[in-house]
Amino acid sequence: VVGAGFDAAITNRMNKSRFKTSGKMAYLLSFLIEFITSRTYPLSFTIDGEKFSDRFFFLTMANGNYFGGGMRIAPKALV
Repeated sequence: VVGAGFDAAITNRMNKSRFKTSGKMAYLLSFLIEFITSRTYPLSFTIDGEKFSDRFFFLTMANGNYFGGGMRIAPKALV
């Protein structure tokens, strides 16, 4: 799973946290804090030669089923 924007900010907050909890509770706390202070992020990416550039709240690309402490993002994904 590759994430940019909001979900990357959550992961960054979890990594910097002085509370060393893990799993769903850590993700939920980080999610709530980031959601309250949410913003958009300038992102650019290319898919099949087509370039996209805009401000996004988040961008996630997945080839696996789960991310963020066990949330199922892409149930039909195969690794």
